This record gives sequence, structure tokens and C-alpha cells, in this order.
Amino acid sequence: HPEATCTIQVVYNEVPSKDSGLATKMADEFGMVSWSWTVEAAVPVGKWPVKVTCTYGKQSAVVQGDLVVRVGESKT
Repeated sequence: HPEATCTIQVVYNEVPSKDSGLATKMADEFGMVSWSWTVEAAVPVGKWPVKVTCTYGKQSAVVQGDLVVRVGESKT
């Protein structure tokens, strides 16, 4: 819903990420919201839970999924 307030939580090894890119956001005029953040090099390879919660007035919705961290090549 446009103007819904949305939060995102990403948990690595049972510890929620504190990255500044995971701040609360308001959905745009199309009801869309997105986040981008840096996954620290110390985060182990694997699947990590992601939870997005949006509220608008007295309504709310929750979406849960997984962030997959894979080994990548270093670009130097």
C-alpha cells in the first residue's frame, strides 16, 4: 500500500544485522519499497532469514524469506 511503513530484519548466526541500509522505509506511490546493504565479509556462506513487516493504519503484513550468501570472486 502506498505510504505503508516497512521494516526489514536480516539475521546472521542468530544476530540481527545493524547495517545502516536496513533502515525503516515508507512505500512509494506504487506501494513498493526496497533495501540495499553490504553483507560483511565475516558473514558465513549459507541461507539467512529475512523478515519484512509493513504497516498502514491498523493493517499489517509480513513476508519472510532467505538471503543466500555465496562465495564470490574478489574484484581488485
